[in-house]
Amino acid sequence: MPRPLQEQVVVITGASSGIGREAARLLASRGAKVVVSARGDEALDDLVREIEAAGGQALAVHTDVSNFDEVEHLAQQAHDTFGRIDTWVNNAAVLIVGEFEKTDLNEARHLFDINFWGQVHGCKAVLPLFQEQGYGTLINITSVTAKRGLPLMSVYSASKAALNGFYEVLRTEIKNSNIKLSVIMPATIDTPLYQHARSKEGVQPRPVPPIYPPSVVAKAIAECAEHPRREMFAGPAGALMSVSNALMKGPLEKAMAVLGRPAQLAGQPLKLAGQDNLDSTMNDSHATASGGWRGKRYKTAEAIARISLTAAALLAARRLVRR
Repeated sequence: MPRPLQEQVVVITGASSGIGREAARLLASRGAKVVVSARGDEALDDLVREIEAAGGQALAVHTDVSNFDEVEHLAQQAHDTFGRIDTWVNNAAVLIVGEFEKTDLNEARHLFDINFWGQVHGCKAVLPLFQEQGYGTLINITSVTAKRGLPLMSVYSASKAALNGFYEVLRTEIKNSNIKLSVIMPATIDTPLYQHARSKEGVQPRPVPPIYPPSVVAKAIAECAEHPRREMFAGPAGALMSVSNALMKGPLEKAMAVLGRPAQLAGQPLKLAGQDNLDSTMNDSHATASGGWRGKRYKTAEAIARISLTAAALLAARRLVRR
């Protein structure tokens, strides 16, 4: 069994904002030593100061996960500083929102460099250390879009689905070792991912309700660090979406074809055309975990979405019983 959190050394990629930042705070508050990485130095330094001010221990290591040498350096730096790595959290990701025909192939490849290859690099860098010390836990953040891709998010959804496939195989290859592997699939989470996304539609993208706070994923990460689970959804809507897609793929596709586009576009012009984090980090010296999407204007849409997803899941269950 993994060590208790207060005895663990945990490495988190993509920790400058969103899920990674929230997870670092939570794990540090529970006594873990956290090594946080991202491309944004100022945001990482701000996070380390916050953790240390609260009495925790943290180390920041600048890392572009698309570059294997930098990921390998991250693993070595964490190991050299604290003597071991107990848990590694592959979390870094970027987003492109837009119809596939509008997406440049070089942009699509670069998204895969970060979302897919970034996690593969993390596994490649830390597995030898895990093998040497005889144990370790890999926690990998994918997405519910790995189970059901969303309109305007074709390349992002594909990168997450590719990761789920990769981890199915990797899990079998390490089955006889003391290395544990967990995949966490968040539903829509209130993070700056959408403000940082590259939009191909000329307007700001927005998340599709229901929207859950990043603490939902952070708590799932903490749970898997101590009690690894094969797969888990973070946010009930993820499980409902997966079930509905498995049993009612055709009706769900028709609904998404009508509702997917308006649900994901805010109708507001891009604040600064081209300002996103696909190619380089944004200037977020005081980055936050929250994206600020769970305000009053989303309450009605969120309630409707929850009711619709529940109804779809109940209908899917009814169809399953009739088979």
